[in-house]
Amino acid sequence: MLVTTSGIDTDTRLTFFYRESLLGEWEEVEQKIITEDDTYTATVGDLECGTYSFKCSIRQPSTGLPQLQLDSNIIAYVCEEIIEINGYTTVDRVQSYLDIEADEAIRAITSATKWVEKYTNRQFISSNGTRYYSGYGKRSLFVDDCLSIGQLEIGLDRFGETTKIISAEDYVTIPRNGKEPIRKILLKNNWFTRGTQNHALTATFGYSELPPEDIIEATTRLAVMFAGTGKSGQITGKNSESIGDYSISYGQGEKEQEINQIKAILDNYTDIHL
Repeated sequence: MLVTTSGIDTDTRLTFFYRESLLGEWEEVEQKIITEDDTYTATVGDLECGTYSFKCSIRQPSTGLPQLQLDSNIIAYVCEEIIEINGYTTVDRVQSYLDIEADEAIRAITSATKWVEKYTNRQFISSNGTRYYSGYGKRSLFVDDCLSIGQLEIGLDRFGETTKIISAEDYVTIPRNGKEPIRKILLKNNWFTRGTQNHALTATFGYSELPPEDIIEATTRLAVMFAGTGKSGQITGKNSESIGDYSISYGQGEKEQEINQIKAILDNYTDIHL
């Protein structure tokens, strides 16, 4: 597992975790006390063959404003070596439907994941970072899905050359029910100054920390369709879906029913602004 840190304060604690399935309990690997910007790694002991996911968390003094670039927010298939799969399902699940090599399953998963993200306009594995948004002179601002907010910094001019940090007590996140990701921020006593990417939001972005079970199911079924029909260019048809290296062509029959069932699952997650 690998993580790059920046803006680190004294005595910051970095904790590494892994779990044996997407829905399993997190197990701590190790902790490291860090004092400066650097790249830190943790090595998991010998793992049995299977699928694993990894994450790390950070705890810092209240004065610190750390940033994490997670290179370990992945799903891994372990056999003789660990293969990274930046996607929403696992090799095991795809191979339970098709007798294919792991490399082929990985390519299908990658394409299926891109298709899911394109269809829903959402990401289902969270990541920490800072993103910038343009203001329109209103109290509210639409943002990307985020699970929690670390810092909100509004620009006081058109290009954000002068900024102001807004405390959590001075804004409201919407929705407020805690069951869905944050999509909108409403200021109580300020405005999002009109400008070009003049407001900065540091947060944990994503619809979910890791994919919900039905997203895993939809991605698995889609990856099976991709892997079962071959690379793009080999299949043509009026009704088709394509992304990355793969395409699916379908008309009447089982393929059409399958893609419609997959879309029905994804429609529950399609991004619509509040």
